[in-house]
Amino acid sequence: MAVGWRLHPCLMENPVLLARTCASLWCLVALLWVTSGRASEQLVFEDFEKLDLKKLPAGWSITNAGDFSLVDDPTHGKVLRINHQGNGWPQLFVQLDPAKVRGHVVRIAASTRFPGGYVPIDKKPWARPKLSLLFKDKSGKDHYLDATPEPNKPDWQDIENKTSVDNEVESVSVFLRVDLVAAEIFFDDFSVEMDPDPNSAPRKSKPAQGAGTPAVVAQPTPSPLQPPPSQPAPTPPATGGDQTAPAAKAPKRALEDGGMLFGPEIAAALQKTVKAQTANTYALIGPGLPIKELETAKPPDKWTRVPNKDMLGPLASPRRLLPLLPDYIAKNKPEVVFLFGETTTSRKMTMLEALDWEDLARICLRMGVVPVLAVPPAAPVKEGPIGMQEDLRTSMVKAATDANCPAVDLKTPAQIPRLVTQMVHLLDRHVYCRVPLDAPATGTTKKPEDE
Repeated sequence: MAVGWRLHPCLMENPVLLARTCASLWCLVALLWVTSGRASEQLVFEDFEKLDLKKLPAGWSITNAGDFSLVDDPTHGKVLRINHQGNGWPQLFVQLDPAKVRGHVVRIAASTRFPGGYVPIDKKPWARPKLSLLFKDKSGKDHYLDATPEPNKPDWQDIENKTSVDNEVESVSVFLRVDLVAAEIFFDDFSVEMDPDPNSAPRKSKPAQGAGTPAVVAQPTPSPLQPPPSQPAPTPPATGGDQTAPAAKAPKRALEDGGMLFGPEIAAALQKTVKAQTANTYALIGPGLPIKELETAKPPDKWTRVPNKDMLGPLASPRRLLPLLPDYIAKNKPEVVFLFGETTTSRKMTMLEALDWEDLARICLRMGVVPVLAVPPAAPVKEGPIGMQEDLRTSMVKAATDANCPAVDLKTPAQIPRLVTQMVHLLDRHVYCRVPLDAPATGTTKKPEDE
């Protein structure tokens, strides 16, 4: 029996909902890739926030330097701009270590946008802006793999492609480039990843047709953009015995009653999803950080905070975190992830805000991690171009309810460290079951139900 797929008419009539659905599907695909047991190793990641074009990392180079600049984009922060007048191929060029990638699948990806546009050259499909990978096989033959954006689209586009690298390659390089055409283009979130499983079945790359050969740079050295050393091996939660009793006895809390959303139903649902991560570790991420009260407070007793250098601040909006969160969890393996909304923000929110926060929570749940939404105070509801918009608090409360996950309230800054501590200790007792139910709460003589 043949099985087919078709789009629901409601999606076709609502472009915003269609785009939202496509974004969710993309995140699910990325999540499945990370959780399939073949998580990739990141070789290069550059968001251009701190890159100095005059002092590039080892193994990086630029041709036609006058065509390159770093500019501010209203939604992506600092981005790379290539503004080329044609008749050449300006490129930012990164040489990889061939010994590291031989026999592996290499994936290249970037976000792109045309602030203006360009006119493609008829019958010359290779003449266009592109992200490319080049490797030479043992016979010296060039093989190219391209990822190219659609021309003249004003919105940001995510482009990517992957290929297997020959076992006997002599050189491997990746470049952002404009090929023989007049064009202005922005690049951001440039990444190169390697599948550690050499037995994967990737798509074979094809030789380029008429493409120029990138300039040769010095012998490659390990990139300073390599990920940090791996974290300690995951430790399974010390459950021991029946887990239903601790979950059933979890105290029921509401945001308006003690500043936390928690209870037996949430604890029981979390017990079904949690998987072995690095025990007693938590991460604080999101656009609502940093919060000085948290930065100066000590971590909860017996818990360790996972670094979050690139996952906070105005640029860490929920939409930007969606593609980054699976990789962050896979590398750092925290047991708990607090997702902080902004207490004050000029970011434009839409009717999709609640769905974005819910997606972040569900990514955590699918990867066996407990999400905790840190909810800011309510803001006045504003009239917007798409109708009445939800304030951030309402959106995040809805996301926590729909995802059936805990939440903490950010109304009183001085109480935020205490709420974080209480939440991880509730999880330790009623979800991970590492603390006996009759044990007093940390630092008190009270039982947990009386905290």
